[in-house]
Amino acid sequence: MKNFKAVFFDLDGTLVDSFKAIQTSYNFALTRMEREQKLSLEEVKRIVGGGLRESFFDLVGEPQADRAVTLFRTKYQEVFLKETFLLPFAFHAITTLAQKKMTLGVISNKYGDFARAILTEFKLTPYLSTVIGDGDGFPLKPEPAVMKDLISKFNLLPEEMLYVGDGPVDIEFCRASGVPVCGVATGNYSRSELAKYGPDRLIDSLNELLADFK
Repeated sequence: MKNFKAVFFDLDGTLVDSFKAIQTSYNFALTRMEREQKLSLEEVKRIVGGGLRESFFDLVGEPQADRAVTLFRTKYQEVFLKETFLLPFAFHAITTLAQKKMTLGVISNKYGDFARAILTEFKLTPYLSTVIGDGDGFPLKPEPAVMKDLISKFNLLPEEMLYVGDGPVDIEFCRASGVPVCGVATGNYSRSELAKYGPDRLIDSLNELLADFK
């Protein structure tokens, strides 16, 4: 991995654990919309990653999805900082790669303003060249437009970039953009589940990622 010049990360399940805040907000939206369904933490983990509005298509139907998103974000604004936690080795991984002069960034399907607020809260923003999320002008992952834009912006070849994520959508995203992908089993999927999708590298923690950059 010594030929990499840039490393980009997913957020939820890769750098942070915000599943409790997401569960709280989903269930708030469902209650306000008078739905009897309540999502368990495991159910929430399975639907995170593909886009918030899209997840509500199945939960409340497409005509009501926009209202559900608004309700979700209203509650999430209240709870997301106190119910989100930095994952082990995340801060160490980012700061260590920054010391190695890597270009670093975050590409998430989380609403961009929330993603930036979380990264600021955990004092990671100064190390990141870009943070892009939902609402920032690009289609959500796995559509490759945002990665292709960053390839051009930073004047890099796809093979000089690495993306680190915890789910199949991240692997599909990289396959569509030609960027190598490292799966990390710290979020929605176990190591064996991630292995089925064929990431270029598979690790159990971000600490293992650093070993490849020595």
